[in-house]
Amino acid sequence: DIVMKKIMRFLVCLLAPVMFFGCEELQDMVGEMNITIGEEQVKIPDALFTQIEGITTIVGTNVQESVAIAFTGDSVGTYTLGLGTDLLSAAANLSNISSMENTLVYIPTSGIREEGMTTLCGTLEITKYTSQKVEGTFSGYGIKTSILSEGDLNWDALQESIKEISGSFKAVGQKL
Repeated sequence: DIVMKKIMRFLVCLLAPVMFFGCEELQDMVGEMNITIGEEQVKIPDALFTQIEGITTIVGTNVQESVAIAFTGDSVGTYTLGLGTDLLSAAANLSNISSMENTLVYIPTSGIREEGMTTLCGTLEITKYTSQKVEGTFSGYGIKTSILSEGDLNWDALQESIKEISGSFKAVGQKL
């Protein structure tokens, strides 16, 4: 009987926020992210962020798939993803691929090794940055993450795996 009361109390605490807040207010509590990779669209219903020592990290998941964005900065503005803003810049900077500062990684159900994607180039537009919320959009091109670990990279091999990536997000969290 005591165990049942504890379970009921837990469920009430879990459901109370949903009952007292509308969908819009609830969305402000959990964030969201939408990403398109090639022709595939993925909705990520939860997105959180944290900012530690000058690096902002935004993470979203729908349990099956996850997206992580990391960039050096903590303000509204345009940031370069990967090796440059376009494929030509990426090709010219290919030797710096292991030291990319700002990047986006997509991890599908199959895992990062099979079909995971990492941005090769693009832009990240931060349109809102407060101590509790970060909003923005991103666009560019990604490659299979497995190619990055192969070591001997050449532009011809990369071109076969390049896919267009774009999306938007509203992430909640806090600066630490």
